[in-house]
Amino acid sequence: MTDPPDLDRGVLRTLLTDVVTGALARGGLNGCLDGAIARARQIGGCCSVFVFDVDHFKTVNDAYGHARGDVVLRSIVERAKGVVREADVLVRYGGDEFVLVLPETDAVEALQVATRLVDAIGTKPFPGSPPLSVSISLGLATFPDDAADRQSLIELADRRNYLAKRRGRGRAVGDDLQASGRRSSERLLERDAALAVVRDFLVRLDVSGRGALRVAGERGAGHSRFLAEVGKLARLRGFEVVDGVAEPAGHAERVLVLADTDADLADVGRRVRRLASSVRVVGLVQAVHDPAGPVPQALPLLDTAVLTPLSESALHVWLRTTLRGEPTRELVHWLARRSGGFIAQAERGLTQLAGRGHLEQGGNGDWGVSAAAVARADNARRRLPAAVSSLVGRARDVSRLTDLLAERRLVTLTGAGGIGKTRLAVAVAGAVADEFADGAVFVSLAEATTTEMVVSAVAAVLEVPEGTNEPLTDAVIRALSGLELLLVLDNFEHVLSAGSFVAALLAAAPGVCVLATSRQRLRLTGEQVYPVGPLPVPDLDRLPSRPEEADEALASWPALALFVSRATEAVYGLTFSAADLRAAAEVCVRLDGLPLAIELTAANCDVLSPTQILAQLDVRSELPAAGPQDLPARQRTLRATIDWSFALLDADDQELLTRLAVFAGGCTADAVAAICLPSDETTERLAKRLTGLVDRNLLGARHTEDGLRYTMLETIRAYAGERLTDEQVTARHTSYFAEFAARADRGLGGHDGAAWYARVSREYLNLRAAHTRAMADADLLTAARIVLGVNRFWQKGWHIREGREWHRRLLAEDGLPEGVRGRVMDSAAFLAIKQDDQATARTLGEESLRIGRRLGDHDLMAQSLNVVGLVARQSGDLDQARAYFGECVEIEQAHGKRDNVLAAARGNLSIIARFEGDLHTARDLMRHNVELDRVVGNLRTLLLDLVGLGDVCVDLRDAAAARPLLTEAVEISRQIGDMGGEAYACHILGRLTRLEGDPVEAYRLYTAAIRIHHGFGDRFAVLYTLSSLVDLLSTVDATSAARMLGAVEVIREQDGSPMTKHQLAVRDGTVRRIRAVLTDAELDAATAAGAAMDLDALVACAFEVDPAAFA
Repeated sequence: MTDPPDLDRGVLRTLLTDVVTGALARGGLNGCLDGAIARARQIGGCCSVFVFDVDHFKTVNDAYGHARGDVVLRSIVERAKGVVREADVLVRYGGDEFVLVLPETDAVEALQVATRLVDAIGTKPFPGSPPLSVSISLGLATFPDDAADRQSLIELADRRNYLAKRRGRGRAVGDDLQASGRRSSERLLERDAALAVVRDFLVRLDVSGRGALRVAGERGAGHSRFLAEVGKLARLRGFEVVDGVAEPAGHAERVLVLADTDADLADVGRRVRRLASSVRVVGLVQAVHDPAGPVPQALPLLDTAVLTPLSESALHVWLRTTLRGEPTRELVHWLARRSGGFIAQAERGLTQLAGRGHLEQGGNGDWGVSAAAVARADNARRRLPAAVSSLVGRARDVSRLTDLLAERRLVTLTGAGGIGKTRLAVAVAGAVADEFADGAVFVSLAEATTTEMVVSAVAAVLEVPEGTNEPLTDAVIRALSGLELLLVLDNFEHVLSAGSFVAALLAAAPGVCVLATSRQRLRLTGEQVYPVGPLPVPDLDRLPSRPEEADEALASWPALALFVSRATEAVYGLTFSAADLRAAAEVCVRLDGLPLAIELTAANCDVLSPTQILAQLDVRSELPAAGPQDLPARQRTLRATIDWSFALLDADDQELLTRLAVFAGGCTADAVAAICLPSDETTERLAKRLTGLVDRNLLGARHTEDGLRYTMLETIRAYAGERLTDEQVTARHTSYFAEFAARADRGLGGHDGAAWYARVSREYLNLRAAHTRAMADADLLTAARIVLGVNRFWQKGWHIREGREWHRRLLAEDGLPEGVRGRVMDSAAFLAIKQDDQATARTLGEESLRIGRRLGDHDLMAQSLNVVGLVARQSGDLDQARAYFGECVEIEQAHGKRDNVLAAARGNLSIIARFEGDLHTARDLMRHNVELDRVVGNLRTLLLDLVGLGDVCVDLRDAAAARPLLTEAVEISRQIGDMGGEAYACHILGRLTRLEGDPVEAYRLYTAAIRIHHGFGDRFAVLYTLSSLVDLLSTVDATSAARMLGAVEVIREQDGSPMTKHQLAVRDGTVRRIRAVLTDAELDAATAAGAAMDLDALVACAFEVDPAAFA
């Protein structure tokens, strides 16, 4: 471009500068780019050009107005000028679009500049209220490699700018490789890729005249919105667009039918075929959830468009538009996790967030999520059984139940065994889990026979430890009272008497919903009963006669679809002829549409064709009448189907299936080999036979840390159990799990403790069955082996009441050898201590010690001395406790023992030294113990000693030594799942954190510890931690601290809980701080109010403190 003779270059630049952004105005572009090309030709070099624009800039203007948008554009220009070179020229091309001319720049260097520019714009928010995060999409082209003139260069850079958007935005593109619109991993912000597939489909449809497009995506992917956009595109191309039920105009020549996910596929297929007979061009766009799902085969399937989840950057833009404000990164991340990238779920999540008061607007106008909601999301439970196969034919049930759970808090799925209640409940729970802030959990009640067992099962799944200061029912309800959770209770018909527990739970926990499965209703107020019926069976008079109509038949009749699905799972590549399909349809009718019966039957398609299966059923013409005649017809049908499936097995497999009924809650292959098979059976043969039973749906299989675990549906287990008469099998089961318990005792105390805790948890139902059988058979030694082996598991707090009951029943029997009785007493005493039942613990421990002394059993003596020492220590008799622990150490050392008993005794001596203020002796004892623990390999003892040593180091104000000890302790506690140990570590970490100057974090750690200790019923530990919390509170709220201190002192005196000299010094410091603020009258009033509180009220006060008070 040549300057006019009467204007100098500075004046010209001023006239050509864009007044909004400060970039060169568009009028200066041609001259700049022509000059760069001419210079490149002259020297035989290169030049490059960028075309870039701001991603989703319209949402900025919509949310904040054009003035804020102009500020953002001006800031982008300023950042760009800070990245590019002085010779480069930035031009505002129009709106939010810019062109950058780069003289003497080749493609490699241009791409480097482009990358720096994209990063400079996108990595740092732009200042303002609120700060805004934006990105740019950039296309670049280079002369002479890409184009030889100005116009061609700009057009190519513009096309590549579009490609940058196609590839996900926020990036630079310097090539012409088309990103595949079908790669879901690209997670495009909008639907560019899917719409590209639609455009291609419409072009092909015009050529072929007939065709279908499948639009696939998960629930909530936005099928309806996408179909609306498809309709717009089709109308622009001259199609008449109709939905699945409307009729086109009589003169239409080109018709596109849109069918959403809830459309009746059979009806759609019939309508499309009718149109195809009279309209020149007919297309169908069918929305489905399964990418491989059926579409009416009256039209050939031309393509599939996949609706992918949105990325976090897309959700960022959506939130900005929805909130008309800028979302924080935390809110975007929270919603992305909650919604999975689907707008429907995102809308629900945002609505729930706002309704619960967790959507917060900052002082600068940005929108965020509360810390409480973030923490809750991190802790949300999602403990549902993994689905091993697809759920067929229940989509409408899932949808209806999802809606019901939004309105009702107790929904019961009722129906006969084998109808599919459990599978449906799990699917519904998975669909709605994210609607509950605390997730969804599944509790199987198949083995429960009493209300107490129901409560214990729920407590175990929710990880509610069993304490003594409140009944377990109250502890579970208290744990649930503040949660928003879906609780799935499966097989409730076994324990209908537990309905009162469910009613109490729902009354006390308003955020909890219960989804129960039962053959009978629970008969509770507010219960919504949802009968689960059989799957719709085919109308044999309307079966398709042509292969192309098969998919419509499967869509119309779910029972048939289930048969075909399970048959093709059993036989890879299996296809169905018209005759096979008819035979399968007749089988489904014969089986009354019962899902389990259909699955059992279809699983045999690897050895029988559908026609042969039907023929066999015809031979058994009285099939529905098989089984006990007093059963309902559907249950007789199911029983007869199991009879038939059982009869197809060879004699060895029949025997194996029958023997497998001995297991409760599943089994490993090793257990099967030891209990169910002859000694000459090979491992390879066993694996093959088990796989065969899995393939026939008579067994289930899931992966665990110990390999495959085999399970059996209760319906089939009950059937097989009726045939189990071999007493040798039940005897081997009892013996096997008694030996398992003995190995567990060693394993739980060793390096592999965490794995053994999980292992015992998986086998607990088998251990219960073996113990029950041993007691019934008066096999007291075997029962004792199981009780003593499982003791360490109970010490964690799970099923501890049941554990104490097993001990009580065993000790009530005559006939135990005296040494075994002493060990059972010692074991029972330790569990009593865990539940703060000191009187029982003292009685049992002293009797156990007397037995050990009488028999000269040094091991029993040492163990019992530790127990009675603990009772003495916790009752404040430190001299007696020291004597007991000291004798234990002497016995252990005299016999050369270096084991857990010695470590425990020395650890307790260390605690007594701390009580007496001898911190250096306490530290030396604990150091020796930690060394011993590492040799012995008992992770639980190592955990406790690490915390104890860390506690002493904090007392000595040695933070540098304490931090690594406590960090390791927390890691071990989580590794082995020891909640009590983790609580102890949290308390001492709180003391350390306060020492380091972070009182807010200290308060958080204290309350975390109190919550766990209180749940266990460990009053001593609760009071110890509360003392630390009260001391912290006295620095900011003297009145509250005085009230809580008054409660602590009274409860400690009532319990007889001793205090270390250090704790006494801390208490004195607390009192001095309080007295410096309150008058004597105020102090007396506050402590008197506290003295009236019990421990539960005191703990509640601790949780009500505002953490911000310490900031």
